[in-house]
Amino acid sequence: WSYVKTLVDGRDYVDNSIVYYKGKWWLFSSVTSSDMLYLHYADSLTGSWKEHSLSPIVRHDVHKARPSGRLLVYENKLYRFTMDVNPPVGTHQVMAYEITDITPDSYSEQLAQEGPVITASGSGWNGQAMHQLDLVQVDSDSWIASVDGFGNYWIFGWQY
Repeated sequence: WSYVKTLVDGRDYVDNSIVYYKGKWWLFSSVTSSDMLYLHYADSLTGSWKEHSLSPIVRHDVHKARPSGRLLVYENKLYRFTMDVNPPVGTHQVMAYEITDITPDSYSEQLAQEGPVITASGSGWNGQAMHQLDLVQVDSDSWIASVDGFGNYWIFGWQY
């Protein structure tokens, strides 16, 4: 790995998610407060990045502003996963949104399903929270997922 360039700056960006979709690069970035989501786009990965005219595309909403892993393109649709950092039950969970319109001048999305895609189990390594989700389609019938959770677990008699 070697540094090439800073794509965007000016804010305390965290949990950036980038995707190439319909001929453009799109960069979704939250901030440390987890309540704002900014969108930038470019024609090339190292090219000139522009902030979207509607950015921030999520304002003052900790339930859907923080990216939670790589965006998914499935059946020509784009899905964005979010870390709901303040659900009613007090544990972080991952929600999915279908991006229904994305151009340099427009943006819209809708909840892909009513409940979370993944949520905390109540005990063990993911007992308190689920943070990240990365889905990969292996073949036409199979998927694998990498996830990140938070909780207590035991190794050789020590609790972590």
